[in-house]
Amino acid sequence: MNLPSPPWRRLLLASAALLLAACSAPKYTVDDGRQIDPVLLRNLNAYKTGHAALRNAAIRSSALRDAECDKQWEFPVVFASSKGMEENERVAWVRVAGVDERLTVLASAIAPQLEPGDKILRINDSSSVDPKPALEAIARWQENGTAFSVVTHNGKKVEVKPVEVCRGHPEIAPPASPLVQDYHWLKSVHPLELFQEGLTDDEALWITLWTQGLSEEAGARMKTFHYGTSIAKGIFNIATTVAGVKGAVMAAQAAVKTAQSAATTLAVEQVKKQLANEASDQVMASVRESIINNTKKMLIQKQAADQMALAAANRGSLSGVSWVAASAFDKADQWALERIRKLNADPLAAFTLHQKLIGAGYSANAFLFDAERLDTLMTRADEIGIRDEVVAVLNGTSPDTAGLAPASMPLSSDMPASDMVLQSADPARSAGADLLMSDSNTSLDLPLETKNKP
Repeated sequence: MNLPSPPWRRLLLASAALLLAACSAPKYTVDDGRQIDPVLLRNLNAYKTGHAALRNAAIRSSALRDAECDKQWEFPVVFASSKGMEENERVAWVRVAGVDERLTVLASAIAPQLEPGDKILRINDSSSVDPKPALEAIARWQENGTAFSVVTHNGKKVEVKPVEVCRGHPEIAPPASPLVQDYHWLKSVHPLELFQEGLTDDEALWITLWTQGLSEEAGARMKTFHYGTSIAKGIFNIATTVAGVKGAVMAAQAAVKTAQSAATTLAVEQVKKQLANEASDQVMASVRESIINNTKKMLIQKQAADQMALAAANRGSLSGVSWVAASAFDKADQWALERIRKLNADPLAAFTLHQKLIGAGYSANAFLFDAERLDTLMTRADEIGIRDEVVAVLNGTSPDTAGLAPASMPLSSDMPASDMVLQSADPARSAGADLLMSDSNTSLDLPLETKNKP
């Protein structure tokens, strides 16, 4: 005769089953409140917000439908995973971006279908998702323009469709190696400093269009330049912002100019003291205001000149394919300026971003113009009737009135190739390449050839 189990036994068995299930469930990193390097947190935030801005810009750029440009595909979503990272870095990713070891949405231009922080449980017909092979598969699908479907942790089923854009994919240097920059006909990596101060929608569009323009204008030259490094798994070798000999000399020259300007500042102070002894209070007030305004304008102009000299040095310090690309930065400026107007976006975005970078002291990127590029852009601004607006954005100055004319500043075009090219054996460059290849979660395979245009 089978007697029913006492209630306490059934409760014990149920508790044991729950305990076993909890022990077998995977454990993911959570934010335990520990102290994290604030630089890493800042870099991660810039990486996250930068990708969000660029995804929206990619969708906007697809409206160009430019019949003349070679094409690529872009997904409106960026995925990431912290699997394989060290513990503090994993906690930082959870804290800033809501990303843990699972495949997670980092940025999305199709919210609310997919939103940042959504965890991907299935892709297409898979029963589970391993982040590394999943990211590799997504990169292949992006290259081929293949849609795929996902299921999220909260039950959403979403089809991710690619959009067709002009060739030239903008990528962001990973938080662990924020200084990386490289320029290739299929994909350009921009340093993280470009995204630290935040971007307007039109500034993000400018970056996207400029990257596409660089591919269009310099693609043939980049391909015909034979550089001595191999392509590993389709990811190109990077060129860091480590300055060559000429670049270091130019940076030193900029520092000398800054020191020399101190003499002018002292002279201004001396005049102020002399006037204070001789002038009436009323006259002195007027003179003081004039001096303050003139000094402020002088400091703004000096800061702009110094940063633009460093931008020229940065452009001249690039090597390999990136050095070849740098010879067409001005052509990419013109290409992007025309396209941003076609999209009815604000062409002043190029100049507001330039000015933002000057204010932050960020010159190791392609978007703080050197004097040569700014002078060319100002000529075009005059032709399309926006010169006065551009001068206003530049704090009331222009290259020809602020001592920023190309003839008065070092130019990247003046540098011989022998001074610009860094040898591929440079240990700093090799280390940067390793960092990029191991840390970038959204790298694309970059074939040596494309189907249509060079």
